[in-house]
Amino acid sequence: MSANKKRVAVAIGASAEAVYAIKQAQTLGFCTVAMDANPAAPGLSAADHQLVTDLRYAEQVCLSLEKEQLIPSVVIPVPVGRILTTAGAVNNHFHLSGVSADAAALVTDKCRFHLALAEAGLRDAQLTLLQTGTTALPAEMKDPNRYPLIIKPRYGAGSRGVRRCETEAEAAAALWAEDQSPLTEDYIAETCVTGMEYGVDGVYENGRFHLILLRQKRQTPPPYCQCVGYRAVVPGASQETDRLLAAIRDLMTQAGQILGLSTCPVHADVLADEQNLLSSRPFLIELSARPSGHHLHDLFTPMASGCDFITEYMKCAVPELALPWHFDVNNVRPLEIRYFDLPAGIVRAIPSPQDLRQLPGLVHYDCTLQPGQILTPVHEGHDLMDRGCYICEEIAPGCTERLNRFIRNSFLIESSQEAYL
Repeated sequence: MSANKKRVAVAIGASAEAVYAIKQAQTLGFCTVAMDANPAAPGLSAADHQLVTDLRYAEQVCLSLEKEQLIPSVVIPVPVGRILTTAGAVNNHFHLSGVSADAAALVTDKCRFHLALAEAGLRDAQLTLLQTGTTALPAEMKDPNRYPLIIKPRYGAGSRGVRRCETEAEAAAALWAEDQSPLTEDYIAETCVTGMEYGVDGVYENGRFHLILLRQKRQTPPPYCQCVGYRAVVPGASQETDRLLAAIRDLMTQAGQILGLSTCPVHADVLADEQNLLSSRPFLIELSARPSGHHLHDLFTPMASGCDFITEYMKCAVPELALPWHFDVNNVRPLEIRYFDLPAGIVRAIPSPQDLRQLPGLVHYDCTLQPGQILTPVHEGHDLMDRGCYICEEIAPGCTERLNRFIRNSFLIESSQEAYL
């Protein structure tokens, strides 16, 4: 069937993490279009039509779709960074559901995001903007009472360049090389908020927020604090847990109103003190109007929540499909996803996947590591994602921790200076 006889769904960005949503759009009957500047992007071959174009230029993206007579009914939600603004512009241009251009600009700019929420009283951290070309710390970052600080690029995703700095010297070292060369991009430095860090998967539907899954993070120690795993938060586990879930829903509802989010999938990072929710509310670290990456939206979240919210969103966003949709989560499984944050060094031996998959409680195992491979230290999200992941279920108290230890002890890693070069 030709494209003009089927509704069109377009993916703005065609990385490997776009493949799942493209295929889900096809199961709904859409003719799919994948767009990317990289002609080798994996998502291109997954789609019915491929358009290689620079996604930074929204007007050109819209013109390309019109020229090819591929007028979209929906923008396929895929994990992207700053080009979310192009997805928003496409939504505006073709009058589609989804994140607007204005809202996308707010959530992809960490400085504007902070200012919008701080003005509404939803964010009480202090923020300093260090613009491109800066060569020295501003006066407020020389105040020892301002520390610890979280330093990160103003734009970017996947935990790129995030550092926790305890002192002025650490902040300077995180921002500049030894030659004190000018910054090549904008950075922000914000005062550190304490608490347990969580990931949020959800959907806004006409301004109403639906919480699909809350994920408690497992992180490396400072200064990098990189996420190496998530544990699903199960409603009803305790009164504190239910208060936490209610507080997250309330925070996300308010944030959505401030940021202008109407109908779109969303993921966010929040900090919360589960024991003190009566006196302090959760703190919204970041929010983006698109699904989470890192094997979450396509694997872990549907498995843990029972809701494939990406597919449900596309049905919701295109009423003309006349397909029933829902964002109901009736039962959260006690699952944990772990990435292979093994010690830096050379992989000398790996366990048999067939043997591991027989272990009670191990529900998914996918490892790409090979003997002889050099593992670098985990400083950013991309250091982990190509290694694969595994998912455990807490079928008995302490089961997932025992499985984690067993799996990780099954690898033989030889220490090597090569891993640090």
